[in-house]
Amino acid sequence: MNDGDHNAARHDASLGGFKQIALQVVRHQDEIPGGILDLIFMFLEVGDPSIHPDAALGRTPPQNLDGGRSAVHSGNAPAALRQPKRVSSGPAGEIERAACLQFLRRLHHQRRRREFKILRSALAGTIPPLPPVKVHIPDYVPAAHRQFAIVSVMRILLCGLAACLAAAQASEVASRTLANGMKVLVEEDHNIPNVAMYFFYKVGARNERPGITGVSHFFEHMMFNGAKKYGPKQFDIQMEKNGGNNNAYTSEDVTVYTDWFPKTALNLMFDMEADRIRDLSFDPKMVESERGVVYSERRTSVDNNNFGILFEQLRAAAYTAHPYHWPVVGWPSDIESWTMEDLKNHFRMGYAPNNCVMVVVGDVSSEEVFSLASRWLEPIPRHDPPPPVRTKEPEQIGERRVVVKKPAQLPIEMIAYHVPESKNPDDAALSVLETLLAHGQSSRLYNRIVDKEQLALNVNVFRQESLDPGLLIFLVQPRSGIDPGRPEKALFEELERLRTTQVPEQELRKAKNQLLADHYRELKTIADRANLLGTYEVFYGDYALLFSLGKRVEAVTAADVQRAARQYLGEKNRTVALLVPEQEK
Repeated sequence: MNDGDHNAARHDASLGGFKQIALQVVRHQDEIPGGILDLIFMFLEVGDPSIHPDAALGRTPPQNLDGGRSAVHSGNAPAALRQPKRVSSGPAGEIERAACLQFLRRLHHQRRRREFKILRSALAGTIPPLPPVKVHIPDYVPAAHRQFAIVSVMRILLCGLAACLAAAQASEVASRTLANGMKVLVEEDHNIPNVAMYFFYKVGARNERPGITGVSHFFEHMMFNGAKKYGPKQFDIQMEKNGGNNNAYTSEDVTVYTDWFPKTALNLMFDMEADRIRDLSFDPKMVESERGVVYSERRTSVDNNNFGILFEQLRAAAYTAHPYHWPVVGWPSDIESWTMEDLKNHFRMGYAPNNCVMVVVGDVSSEEVFSLASRWLEPIPRHDPPPPVRTKEPEQIGERRVVVKKPAQLPIEMIAYHVPESKNPDDAALSVLETLLAHGQSSRLYNRIVDKEQLALNVNVFRQESLDPGLLIFLVQPRSGIDPGRPEKALFEELERLRTTQVPEQELRKAKNQLLADHYRELKTIADRANLLGTYEVFYGDYALLFSLGKRVEAVTAADVQRAARQYLGEKNRTVALLVPEQEK
């Protein structure tokens, strides 16, 4: 689009029309700047792209600035795009301001208070014009309409406010550290009368030792089995009575407890959480009962699960010194032999308030949360936290291979490379690298190994947050009758191509768009935001870094990706685990 066309295309500023085009642009992975994605996924909820948002609510679609109807008819598919009228008068700045005001009215009508406040503040300044953006329009849009397909007024609005949004979000999180060392983060969100409360205890498998492996995961179960005030199973019973729900998870680094409930149960939740932190019950019968439950979980998720057993063997081979060597669920002999003293010592160390970050997101006020935290949690005394993990994994000096033979229909292969911890500056480059290699059907590995050469049913890559250097793991499921060596060879060739040739700019742009779109989708719910705030505080050292991920991703260059591939995806740095099917006896 040249400058003339760009100026001529200042037309339909309706939120509905922009939403339709924006969603299709994202779906087709076109080249749009990350700033657009920032606000698309913050302000707009992803729905059926064939239905106008107003029509879905039973309302008449909004009018254009010049009095015409919205570019998308209610209830019609995107192919029904009609010719929009051009804006023929008024300075561009006034048109943009009018578009902003229309958007503000829409947000105010929908009671999107937080977004309304951010945009209203931004309107006090100047919205900078941006150069045109080349976008590939989907084939169903008629050729005569293509010059109008991108709503430039809304594009300028969204891009111009991206930085304001990031700053406003970070400032909306209130933080306070209690006298006993517990850190409390609060983000107010009054869109629904619910609350998400997360407790991040900085204790996991890395804080164990041979003989007591799996004990961190054991407490994920014990914490729901009674304390001094609320007896066995009462935590769940009281939550359900008050319309709430809960869960928990354990990793190598943390144990996290998750509560979701109506705002009316806020005081009760503080009372129950304080009770189990301060006075957890260690009834011998309950301990033995939960020991059996944990052992059963190990049999289900590891011993009788082909993916689980292969993953366990992969990590055990990849780590020879560091505590990441043993599984989160624990070795069988350790589960059988934990003593009461082992359990009490681990609980006293790991569940100290000064070893915890609490995150509350939802229909609350920060002062209300801080007041309740002072009342219920601050009196709990601090304890010595887990000692530092001093052991560092030595540099791997050669490829390692593990073969697991089990009854199975098809082989499974996992390939792991040592990569830095989450705080490392290479984290963003590695995220982009993962995305372009194995995110979606157009990714390099899926396109070649699954689509074109049909060597595997699927290929994935994953890397979890870690306090110490972790693993980047590729998972390949070869097709029936295919030698696992063939997809493995193709995967190694693609990694070598990444090491030797820089990624084209268009492919890099697509990977960044995918990565940022996924990230902002995660921020849609109060539960996901609570989890992300705690994750960034614990693993990255500052919850505010959550809101600057877009900048870090945008800063990644093709040279950064190539350097990361060269540094981490080498032959000597990898461990390969292969499950070979065998007949059941």
